[in-house]
Amino acid sequence: MLSEEQMRFAIEDARTRHEAVVNLIYQTDQQAVSLLTLYVTLALATASGFVGSLLPTPVVPSGFSVPLFVATLGFIGGILMCFRTLETAMINLPGREAKFWIWANGENVTPEQAFVAYLDNLQTKTGQNNALNASTAQSIRWARRLGLAAPVVALLSAVVRFVC
Repeated sequence: MLSEEQMRFAIEDARTRHEAVVNLIYQTDQQAVSLLTLYVTLALATASGFVGSLLPTPVVPSGFSVPLFVATLGFIGGILMCFRTLETAMINLPGREAKFWIWANGENVTPEQAFVAYLDNLQTKTGQNNALNASTAQSIRWARRLGLAAPVVALLSAVVRFVC
């Protein structure tokens, strides 16, 4: 059985970890917003260049149409992954609602019971946050990969176009 001081430490430790996961989710969202802004700008620029290469009097040499189209597709893929990262989801914030503390203050509730109930609830909610964090981390990873791949694949397609 943990002492009162050990229970306090355990709750604070679990709460700190819970806050860290919530912060990771928030930081991932912030990264997604930043990448989204960049990718939208780049997609608009490359799409404009692509359209400009298709005009009767091309503004951009027609040889660049395929690389610009490929780059646009890559940035659009990155945009979609940013949106996936930013999907609305349920998140559990640190701390407990007043209802819990009113229950914990009840006459028939021991500190040990409140401690176990607090950590049981936190374990469930932490699992939900961890699953959300894993999902958003995967989405932002793909957004970065697509954003990095877009100019590389566009450059390769330009090399193939002009060399072959």
